Amino acid sequence: MLFVQLSGPHGVGKTSIAEFLCRRRGYRLVSEAERAIPEELKLGVPGIEGFRSEIWFLVQLALRESRLRELEKTQGMCIWDRGLLDILAYTHVLTSDEHYRLIRTLADRLRLTKPHLVIYLTAKPETILKRLLGKGVREDMRYIEKLLDAFRIEFGAWSGDKAVLDTDGLGLEEAADRLGSLIDDWLKRRLGG
Repeated sequence: MLFVQLSGPHGVGKTSIAEFLCRRRGYRLVSEAERAIPEELKLGVPGIEGFRSEIWFLVQLALRESRLRELEKTQGMCIWDRGLLDILAYTHVLTSDEHYRLIRTLADRLRLTKPHLVIYLTAKPETILKRLLGKGVREDMRYIEKLLDAFRIEFGAWSGDKAVLDTDGLGLEEAADRLGSLIDDWLKRRLGG
């Protein structure tokens, strides 16, 4: 099984694009959380609440490890929505340097499955804000800009295979087609053709 991780801030279309592409191509989809997000968890809140939410997501990554280990034994492609890169980017924005180092240390000790390819989905801050408002999510433009900066830093530091998909101005089908093309191109390079 080949694992492709989609990363990027909320509002870029990771989940919708992944679901569409997986249905179309028959890929396996592994969601970002093994359990429903608890109501008491305050997402996007700075400080200790941000730290709690990112610890919760780190636990979700640890919980999905058994499923990934089973999938490793099979053939095909598996797309997963959100991974360690995302947790680190959000932790960078929402918490202190100390909390960031703690999350990184915990993740290193968990020895999480490393994706074969990370695709960073991005868009202009204005586009992300508009998409979020369309879903009834209110965010601050400065927060979105900080998130995009943090994602660029974490993605830039990623040592494995990676690609970027700018979802700005793309509809769902076109974004899924471009994502599929990025994966196809990567597979050709990987197989030497």
